Amino acid sequence: MEGSQERHKPATATTCIDALHGDLARDTAGRLAPQYEYAARAIGQLACGDFVMEPVLGAVAVDGISHREPFAYIRWTDGGPCTATARYAASECLPTRGPAQADRLVIQRGVDQAVYKGQSISADTARLIAAHLHRGPRSWLYRFAIDGALSGSLLAELDASVHGRELLRPWALALTGYCLNRRDWRPVPGWAPVPAKPAESRDSAGPLVQQGMRRKIRDVPGGGLLSRKYVRSELALQLLDAAFALGVAACRSADLARAAGLYPGHVPGRGHTLRPSAEACVEQ
Repeated sequence: MEGSQERHKPATATTCIDALHGDLARDTAGRLAPQYEYAARAIGQLACGDFVMEPVLGAVAVDGISHREPFAYIRWTDGGPCTATARYAASECLPTRGPAQADRLVIQRGVDQAVYKGQSISADTARLIAAHLHRGPRSWLYRFAIDGALSGSLLAELDASVHGRELLRPWALALTGYCLNRRDWRPVPGWAPVPAKPAESRDSAGPLVQQGMRRKIRDVPGGGLLSRKYVRSELALQLLDAAFALGVAACRSADLARAAGLYPGHVPGRGHTLRPSAEACVEQ
């Protein structure tokens, strides 16, 4: 009963397979959008790396297979650390993911043209082949499909990816020839999406915006202090010393004249005689 219920959830199952298989359309920002389809395939014909919709486990990939007629023992993986092993009749069929007909025609046309011209396949054909031969987002073929970078691990993985998949071997050979004949092993310009630029900070908003911010600061009570110009620290210390001396001398009239001399711009006017008063003398 549980198995029949799982079979009636194609949308959820497809989402699980996308998480296991990766999403090249997303990872390449739409620059590469391989087309897939599901077809019934005998369990005895499965190979490591095939993505299958298992009735009970859901979206899984073949991690290992052992044939003991009339049965086949399959070790499944969901991309995590856990695996599951089950026994099936070798003739039993399960929905298996593979390239859609449109992509098969494009790849075959590219391979045939390369053979006819006696040269390697095009970069676009190589990229599409990698999109259908990879074994998940952690594989080197998946990374190659994103940015086009080559490595020795990619070639080793490419050889293992067609083990048990004789129908895909011509594609693997064509992709191997492309990799060996390409001189530059670095990422192909224009394949990987360009990362988005970070948002500009307020300091780099431009002079007009900065002037507007200063104008807003002046409108705030006390905000004008932030836009004033200040004297140097040495002059400020001298002024503070003079002000302190004047404050002390205010209580001692006899010292007022001497304190006023510390302020360089002071000139006594009318009514500002600097004579000690009687009260000041009494205090002394």
